[in-house]
Amino acid sequence: MRSNKLLTISSLLTGLVSIATALAQLSAPPPLPYLSSEPSAVSNGHPARTIANEFFRAVFVTGDVGKLNTYVAATMLDHGAMAGEQESGRESLRRRLAEFRFASPDAVFTLVQVVSEGEMAVIYYTVSGRHEGLLAGHTGNGSSFQFSHFDMMRVKEGLIVEYWGGNLAEGALFQLGLAPLAPPLPPLPMNTMAPASPVTPPAMPSAPTPPPGTGTKKSAPRKKPSGH
Repeated sequence: MRSNKLLTISSLLTGLVSIATALAQLSAPPPLPYLSSEPSAVSNGHPARTIANEFFRAVFVTGDVGKLNTYVAATMLDHGAMAGEQESGRESLRRRLAEFRFASPDAVFTLVQVVSEGEMAVIYYTVSGRHEGLLAGHTGNGSSFQFSHFDMMRVKEGLIVEYWGGNLAEGALFQLGLAPLAPPLPPLPMNTMAPASPVTPPAMPSAPTPPPGTGTKKSAPRKKPSGH
């Protein structure tokens, strides 16, 4: 009898666990579209995501800036170009990435997440390495750095035609304490206006003073009639 009760309780517990699991699956929110933390996850039918994944592995991870020609259009619009750069478009991005690789040949790039929507894709990644060579005018001293970064791109007909990001030197220099700090904001101007003085109403004009002798004459008192 006791064994039958234990078997019944065990069966009930198993059933409850199955029901709870099914309810949890039904109530779980659906996964976000085209969102993954796995670098190798490529969603078929979404070329922006595919190009972003392949571009990151071929160029950032390996450091082969020659592969830019495979993924980036020659007339790419580079929104990350710095003022005064002689190169433009694809060559501007190539120069920045090559400069960073020269300064940190052993830098490790790790893809954290890729998000895409239509023609747009965003890659979020981390960078770690050592400052070994010249970087933005600063001589390397072997100091270590690690920072996170994200870039955005627009893909059209299998090529990257617009790019935002790629300024890796800024992240490394900030970590190394070599980036110039932004100047402090100027203090807000104080209210230097003098308080408005009270408005005095204009004086009412006084009546003109009559000249002497032209004053109002008093009428003589009337005489009482006599009793005659």
